[in-house]
Amino acid sequence: MKRAAPKAEKAGVILGIESWMNAEDHLKMIEETLANLPYEKFCRDQGVFGDAAEVVDRLQAARDEFGLSQIICWFDQGSMLPRAEVERVMRRFIDEVAPKLA
Repeated sequence: MKRAAPKAEKAGVILGIESWMNAEDHLKMIEETLANLPYEKFCRDQGVFGDAAEVVDRLQAARDEFGLSQIICWFDQGSMLPRAEVERVMRRFIDEVAPKLA
């Protein structure tokens, strides 16, 4: 994360970690939310997945439709991926997606 932050900042992306809730409560909230959220609805309405071009298109569409000035990205919903994989995906986002959203 430390290596990705300067490049992210240059691209206008803010990387951060939420700390207002302890980890146990946060995971419980995620578990309850996901248990009641149909997969198709999540993918259609909330999740943005795909190659860089698809992600750029979805995020630009959301930005344009809702007049967003910031987008919060959560790269590891449910804390299920190895840290190295999460960091790889974050770096890829910073390199391939963020510059096209600036």
